[in-house]
Amino acid sequence: MELTLSNNLFLGKAELDHLVEGIKESGYERIMKQMITSYGVVKPAGEAQWTYLQPVSAGVGLITIKAGKAVDTNLDVIEVLEDLNSYLTVPGDSATRYVYCRYRQTNTEEGTLSITAEGVVTGIGTKFTERLRGQGNFPSRIRILQNQGGPELFEEYEVQAIQSDTQLSLNIAAGVIEASAGRIWTIVGSFTPGIVVPTSEKYPFENDDYSIFISTTEPEGNDLNFMLCEVVNNGIVMTITDRRHENIFNINPPEDNEITDFNHVIGVEYIKWDNPLADQSKNLMRLGWGVYSLNGNWSMDVGNSILSIQNGSGGIWDTINNTSIIPEDPAGFSQEIPVPDPETQGLYKGWYVVYEDTGLAIKITDSEFVGVELQLTLEFHEAYPISGEIRVVPDGNQMEIRITNATNHTANRELTYAMKQGFAIIPIEVGSTSLIEYRHIKGVLVTQFRTINDGDYWKEEFFATETPATDIDYEIDYANGLVTPTLNPSQNVGLLDKVISPGFIIDYFGTLEQAQGQAGFAICDGSVIDAPGSIFHQTASPNLMGRVTVGVDINNSDYESAGNIGGEQTVIMTEAQMPSHVHTGNTDTDAPHSHHINQNTVVTGVGTNQLTNKDNTPGSAQQIDTNVDGAHSHHFTTGTAGGDAGIDVRQKFYVVFKLMKI
Repeated sequence: MELTLSNNLFLGKAELDHLVEGIKESGYERIMKQMITSYGVVKPAGEAQWTYLQPVSAGVGLITIKAGKAVDTNLDVIEVLEDLNSYLTVPGDSATRYVYCRYRQTNTEEGTLSITAEGVVTGIGTKFTERLRGQGNFPSRIRILQNQGGPELFEEYEVQAIQSDTQLSLNIAAGVIEASAGRIWTIVGSFTPGIVVPTSEKYPFENDDYSIFISTTEPEGNDLNFMLCEVVNNGIVMTITDRRHENIFNINPPEDNEITDFNHVIGVEYIKWDNPLADQSKNLMRLGWGVYSLNGNWSMDVGNSILSIQNGSGGIWDTINNTSIIPEDPAGFSQEIPVPDPETQGLYKGWYVVYEDTGLAIKITDSEFVGVELQLTLEFHEAYPISGEIRVVPDGNQMEIRITNATNHTANRELTYAMKQGFAIIPIEVGSTSLIEYRHIKGVLVTQFRTINDGDYWKEEFFATETPATDIDYEIDYANGLVTPTLNPSQNVGLLDKVISPGFIIDYFGTLEQAQGQAGFAICDGSVIDAPGSIFHQTASPNLMGRVTVGVDINNSDYESAGNIGGEQTVIMTEAQMPSHVHTGNTDTDAPHSHHINQNTVVTGVGTNQLTNKDNTPGSAQQIDTNVDGAHSHHFTTGTAGGDAGIDVRQKFYVVFKLMKI
């Protein structure tokens, strides 16, 4: 799509939306991403010294960053136009810190402004004629800021006239604003004069910008955050480790954008018997697709850029030399899969050497076997490492492994690993056959799936023995990439099988699907166990749903045998279970009644204690008795209280699955 522009053309929102849509339909972004193989700091071809975004010490505790560019996965450009004149501060506490950069957007425009009280604006590094319009043609509005990232000093101002890229005048009265200098600015937009524009429609231009951080936490590796260096300052000495090489922007022309289709190294390195993550039905397989060489087993000719490997191993290869570099039985390979001649020059051309200590990756431009050495010619690098562990891996970003099990479809999976990792440790089913395939991924390029090759190279590095185990009970179909580890109770057992025998019951926290997927275990839900070879085959598992377990007690009939059940979630108390207690209340109201009284006169003597009448004459006491009645009782009823709900007698609980080893 093309757009012809002129000074008299007015473009509104509809026209600009049409332009954006056309650009997207043209697929420029898609085409660019097809040519990009990795994102990160730009490394210009042919430069003897790579300085783009290079971290540099500015004294103990201070770091500055050199000018340069980087490109992220959104095709946003991080551009530092000149060496930073400000510094990152590194505290002298010996802690490891990480410096990284990231793209961001900003509304601020290029250059700085000086403003007079009359509204005359002079710019430094500005492009007024390309960015703004004056009165008579929907004039632009600008906002002037205090400093980068600082608060705004003034309101929005309308541009009256533009004299040049560095000179304009604002539509204001003299004395409205205060003269100032060194201000940054942003474009509010160009709108119909007098219209009130909501904030959401202002600031239409988002310009490229960047942030450079220093953190005690290593940023998550992705194609948006780019590591620049690792730094440690003990207050006396500051050490900077350059890590830009971990993310380098690479783009290949379409005709050169190729990917290695066949991996002549990939193969099973070992199947680990002791698997701490599962029982004997899930062992660990280490699958390697690169060659490893430890410190001291390789040397570097810096002057000629040649790395010589005297000893190493990986994938199907037991050692790096021209007598045992290929499988002992190459006839085991399918005739359709080419087995490269190990002495062929250029066997590793296009592969990479990855340095374990730093993660630095350098491309191999040529390779050949000289005597018992594998010699690799490397691309130029300003400072080749000369020690540490190295890996030789194919080009590409990722290695994808596909495992297809012949009988257990739940074991099928597709797993993706970083190519430079060089190996993967993968759980593999024992007692059934798994098809293992691989393919390389490089940007948008993906190879076809191929079956792994193997050269009868097996080792086990984790036994408490100095002798490598070479008699693992397994079967390999070399032609078809099939691996069948065989269940052998005398050898092939996992850690759980060594400490947990059939019949043990354990707690398990997870989802139902996860609990059901625990190989060698059955959920204790009372269902029939289908596990040929198990002592519990075709028997019901203990039904422990909603139950707790107690220990066997032969002196208590409730607990004398495993499998007894009892107890309730709630109970209703009986009278016999109640503690001794009393009640209070009122008797029933009785009907009207009377009592008989006999009156007797009692004569008392005279003296100090004699009785007198009201008129002070001597008196006598009287005694009144009621008739004696027979024995009787009163009916008594207390008030009604309480209900008949059961009592929850459970202890505090936390729900998990109960699994039984079968």
